[in-house]
Amino acid sequence: MLTGFILLLLVIAALAHAWWNAISKQVEEKDIFFTLITGVAVVLYFPAAFYLFWQQSIPVKAVVYIIGSTACELIYFYALARAYQTLPLSYAYPIVRGLGPLVSTILSFFLGVSLTAWGLSGILVVVVGILLMQLHGKFTLQTGA
Repeated sequence: MLTGFILLLLVIAALAHAWWNAISKQVEEKDIFFTLITGVAVVLYFPAAFYLFWQQSIPVKAVVYIIGSTACELIYFYALARAYQTLPLSYAYPIVRGLGPLVSTILSFFLGVSLTAWGLSGILVVVVGILLMQLHGKFTLQTGA
């Protein structure tokens, strides 16, 4: 059940996320900015990760996924910084953000994961939306008499 407190946390997280993306578009030294963002996240989450690591045994398979997830996150930030250097925020963010579901889908086939028709449909909608963004303003629809 979605309580008022959880909704408040979601709204705060969404606003913070939008805020730092807008700032990152304005900052000239994007590499430094994204390195600082990643560093702050590591400092904030490391105590919790350290605690969980010592309280529970983590399977080796999970460690592989943790390392892979970390690598993907670093690649994402690198791609986002590069996209912000060349594209407007309204294009760069959805394109880079939408690559995650696309890459995940492609990798899932190699890992033997089966996707439902609804799952594939949702991914297709995201990918088509990203591709259609590239056409924004290039075509006009004539209506009227």
